[in-house]
Amino acid sequence: MFFEKRHGLFVGRFPAWAGTAGLRHAFSTRRGGNSLPPFGALNLGLNTEDDPDSVRENWAKFCLAAGLDRDRMAFTRQVHGDGVAVVETPGIIQDTDALVTQSRDVVLAIQVADCVPVFLFDPRRRAVGLAHAGWRGSALGIAGKTTVAMAGRFGSRPADLSACIGPSIGPCCFEVGPETAERFAPRYLQAGRLDLWAVNRDSLIAAGMDPNAIHVSRLCTVCHRDWFFSHRGDGGKTGRMAAVIGLE
Repeated sequence: MFFEKRHGLFVGRFPAWAGTAGLRHAFSTRRGGNSLPPFGALNLGLNTEDDPDSVRENWAKFCLAAGLDRDRMAFTRQVHGDGVAVVETPGIIQDTDALVTQSRDVVLAIQVADCVPVFLFDPRRRAVGLAHAGWRGSALGIAGKTTVAMAGRFGSRPADLSACIGPSIGPCCFEVGPETAERFAPRYLQAGRLDLWAVNRDSLIAAGMDPNAIHVSRLCTVCHRDWFFSHRGDGGKTGRMAAVIGLE
């Protein structure tokens, strides 16, 4: 992932999709917004205890920098599950952690602060998907299920899809206890640390994606708290980044 500075903010993009016609995607950082500590500064978390006016101003700044229309966005009420919703209009989708669409009138959006954002794009069927994969959703295979949903609803062939995995807690920092560890195969664990990047990559492969079409940013939100919010690294009270994707 690289970050370009526009209108005073840094906007994250994936090199694999740079210049892709008809596709718009972005990932925010914690820098450059209006929120005060512990939510400083570019908190985009809609359900945090931050001042709502600050969050709205932050969204306006981020949308300007990313070239997005806030009124076109569809958001999730995330529950750390494996639900996937097909979206055709903007708004808030209750009790789901992944969204898919073919509509050019909608921009998909999720909020993260350690959980794994999984972006999906089908250049043939012109469809996109976005999954919020915490450890629970990752254990349930939400990344692969989002791929399956795109196949079932839009006729996407998993082999045609490409995916990008954004900044999130890395295997360097995600220490887990026995109750969490037992939900995952031993190959994803080393010295009590869980590799959610590998879990979600393998979930996509199991759903039929080409391994060469899966791109992992390998940016740990705990290690890089100067750039990113981290629920774990910031002691449980912090802001949220936004992951967004849409068709033009």
